[in-house]
Amino acid sequence: MEKRSKGRAAKVASMSRRGFLKGGVALGGMTALGGLAGCAAQSAPSSGAARTSWVPDEWDYEADIIAVGAGGAGLAAGVEAGEQGMSIIILESQAIAGGNSAICGGGIAIPGSPLQEQEGIEDSADIMYEDLCAWFANDYYDDYVRLLCDLNSGLYEWLTGLGVEFKEDGLIQSNGHSRPREHHVTPGDVISALQAAAEASGADIQFNVHVNHLVQDPVSRQIVGVVAGEEGREVYYKANKGVLLCSGGYTLNLDMLEDWNFGPVIHELPFFSCSPGQDGSGIQMAMEVGASTRHMSYCAMLSTLHPDGSPTDATAMYHQGAILVNMEGRRFVDESRGYTNVWEELLQQTDAVCYQVWDNDIAVEYTDNESAYYDHHKAEETGLLLQADTLEELAALMEVPPEALVSTVESYNADVLDDGVDSVFGRAHTSGTGATPPALDTPPFYAFKTTPAMGVTYGGIRQDVSQGCQVVDVFGNVIPRLHVAGNISDYCNMGCVPGTRRAINASGVSMGGAMSFGRYCVQQIAGRDSWDAQ
Repeated sequence: MEKRSKGRAAKVASMSRRGFLKGGVALGGMTALGGLAGCAAQSAPSSGAARTSWVPDEWDYEADIIAVGAGGAGLAAGVEAGEQGMSIIILESQAIAGGNSAICGGGIAIPGSPLQEQEGIEDSADIMYEDLCAWFANDYYDDYVRLLCDLNSGLYEWLTGLGVEFKEDGLIQSNGHSRPREHHVTPGDVISALQAAAEASGADIQFNVHVNHLVQDPVSRQIVGVVAGEEGREVYYKANKGVLLCSGGYTLNLDMLEDWNFGPVIHELPFFSCSPGQDGSGIQMAMEVGASTRHMSYCAMLSTLHPDGSPTDATAMYHQGAILVNMEGRRFVDESRGYTNVWEELLQQTDAVCYQVWDNDIAVEYTDNESAYYDHHKAEETGLLLQADTLEELAALMEVPPEALVSTVESYNADVLDDGVDSVFGRAHTSGTGATPPALDTPPFYAFKTTPAMGVTYGGIRQDVSQGCQVVDVFGNVIPRLHVAGNISDYCNMGCVPGTRRAINASGVSMGGAMSFGRYCVQQIAGRDSWDAQ
């Protein structure tokens, strides 16, 4: 087996780079790499699926692994490639690294961590697995969930070894978990640490490169590289051992959202909350070579954002006991579903808005706890939090009927104080855990206006976990040497609500899962010979 030494990925032809602006998809422009000297084959197919079924005579760049996307999965793959003694080129369509991992809430579900042990919390990968299986309930992939729990159990030590600091006050219970398991980090710090470690280990991270097609050997069906740039100005990247797609979802691809999820109404949706690279191109490239998709009609919207604020003005205090109240002053859903699972009901309310309402007891308990969405102080800092000494005064600030709000809160309080279960929607816990919902009876009272925003997509590319997370085609066969990690594939392995378009996920599994599976894919690729040495 060929053994590559550590170091920067080999550039197999001498040439200069110059950038060009490529017309963007969905909600904005996108930058791409182009203008390289034309050393690649000039007889390449011009368009369509046939472009993938050929191998160029010459390549512009070469590495053991070509990774598409420099988010949590791609950067973790870059670190792991160095550990495995392999070269890797990571291609990122944006000018900076991070993707959705850089702007998420910073929660990572890790079972059995030293921080849990310090707090006297008994936990393990087995317990997390049981929790997630019960939470997903329907149509989830058991082998993926099992591996996710096993892999995430080692994330605390791995990340702290890279210099990442976990927030000691950020360990919380969240939806899908039976105990405090969601650890919190500062996402930007994690991305910086991963990028620094990947580059130090020899990863070649190229920015402003938009990958358009995979290259597939027409005989063996192996994926042997990728094509970037525009037609006539393409750049060819050879992947000696494997291609890793970790390019995210399709939140900003309105055509895909219209076709798969919402219909034409998606063009009227005013709020999107995601990184700018979520254009669905990775999913489209995989489909071009016959990849099978899963749960594409299922989706989720983040119900945390204030409609009058910035993209960071968000909270989810209803995970910790707040209730959701519409403009008529009434509750409309079981809040314990969590912030990715109440959007269908919220869209049906007047103006598609509601208020999160909580009292001073919750405010005191969840102040300065280091989490992004569950910190009362952070909600105050937005300048958008309403406060009043009575529910009647709060209703006036919310511009909802005061008698309705008072009646709603009093009925809810009577239920949870009586037997701990809400009699209207069946809420029996907070954040998907066993904790009893608290009564909201201690002034002052607070309200935070909230609307759904398109943040992440849940459909994705099918993979075979037993085959190193290689992509599966529409006939159920593995597409050799094509691997996936991160949002392009993770959520589609989780649960759904039959008869709806609502997917089910759990808090803290995406960012951590992206890093875990990015590393895992590289580990599986490491023992493989180069495709042209067979």
